[in-house]
Amino acid sequence: MLLTANLYQFVYGVQEKNRFSNIGNITSIAFSPDGKSIATTSYDQTIKLWSLDGRELQTFKGHSAAVWSVAFSPDGKSIASASEDKT
Repeated sequence: MLLTANLYQFVYGVQEKNRFSNIGNITSIAFSPDGKSIATTSYDQTIKLWSLDGRELQTFKGHSAAVWSVAFSPDGKSIASASEDKT
């Protein structure tokens, strides 16, 4: 019975805090090394940098096709991306 109650709480008790949404569907997400920001990539050819409270901090444009992957450098000062445009 306790297991059922815990499972119920886990499944139905979760509430969304913030939602990150690019114009297109998000294809990748990465947390900065300091844990203070999040980068997302999307089919809309952008990389977006977000605060943890869901505020969009910056949009990076330059790819000519969907962006598939994003990663922060270990020091958090650079972001690398990979796109369908082969860059």
